[in-house]
Amino acid sequence: MGNTGGVIVRTGAEVLARWGTAELAPVPISRKPDTLEPAVVDALRHLWRVAVSQDIVFELDTGDGLYEASLADPDRFVSIATSGTGDAWLMDTTSGTIWFFDHDGAWRRDCLTSLGIGFWDFLTVADLWQQAEDAAVPGPLPDPAKTELTDTFARIAPGFPAAWPYRFF
Repeated sequence: MGNTGGVIVRTGAEVLARWGTAELAPVPISRKPDTLEPAVVDALRHLWRVAVSQDIVFELDTGDGLYEASLADPDRFVSIATSGTGDAWLMDTTSGTIWFFDHDGAWRRDCLTSLGIGFWDFLTVADLWQQAEDAAVPGPLPDPAKTELTDTFARIAPGFPAAWPYRFF
């Protein structure tokens, strides 16, 4: 675990140990479980129904999501989490990268944004986002904290802060 001052950077495995539950999701966790790495399937089973942050709640992909009707190639994706407002976090089954599905843009081509990171880095980002949410209560996130968070995201993946769909409070 790293600490960059106010932000604690945990690995995906550390986030799973922190947030994962003993209650396992039913198998299969999605309509396409054979397209995911076994370690990811196991992690998703332990994260079932866990809200790592207000914007990232891990759920099962039942195939009834809005993204199914919105994408040219829905079979390429598995929904792994929701935002609580209708948006979804999707995993590309061909590359393992995480994408953000904006339900407000569901009928436009710009409804998908690649985060350019894999599942384990996504867990790290989810945990960082929760820390940002906690730090922003009761008011906005101070500028030094925004800078630290942006810099931390950029260390995870170059260009990543620009791909993140939410504003930094």
